[in-house]
Amino acid sequence: IIAYNKLEYTKAAIESIYKYTDFKKNQVELITINNGSTDGTEAYFASLPNEKKMNLACNILGTEIYSYLIESKYIVSFSNDVVATTNWLDNLLHGMEADERIFYAVPTCNYDAISKNQGIQIDYKTYFNGMDKMQAFAAAYNHSNLLKWEEYTTLMPFVHIIKNCDRYVTLVYPMYKQLEFIDDDRSTQYRRHRLKQVLAKDTFLHHFGSITLKE
Repeated sequence: IIAYNKLEYTKAAIESIYKYTDFKKNQVELITINNGSTDGTEAYFASLPNEKKMNLACNILGTEIYSYLIESKYIVSFSNDVVATTNWLDNLLHGMEADERIFYAVPTCNYDAISKNQGIQIDYKTYFNGMDKMQAFAAAYNHSNLLKWEEYTTLMPFVHIIKNCDRYVTLVYPMYKQLEFIDDDRSTQYRRHRLKQVLAKDTFLHHFGSITLKE
């Protein structure tokens, strides 16, 4: 997880990750990166129990510096304006393991926080005080079902899981580092390499929507 200010959102993201992720079962490690924040994010990350941390003095748009810290089969990128939910990672891992052709997968979220027809209709308020109802919604929704995994030509990765392969992970063309159309570029590169990318519609996480990008 990479954060640039918006500490209240980052705390909500981190707390949900710890609450709804089975670190031991899935052999998960959390990597935190403070991307030049000035609002207390550095101190907050320093207080967390995870071992791998980075603190950047200045903000770097579109950084993939985390690749130097990865020692795993998969990489999960988790935006700091997202709230984790029941079974989120188990569902994603199950789908990735079930089909070796899948290189890259993105869960679904609330329709008002994403484009590309990736979101779904919700019945709760998208504010901090609506998260209890959101979690109930997600618990009823997040049942693994690979029939709901749909191949897409372009995906917006507010959260994504990807195979750790040096040849493909850093394919993003440098001109897109300002984050304009970076999602389109990434998806195009994967298609050119015949790598399968899917929307995991059996897995829902809440997304507040472009909180960090606006900052």
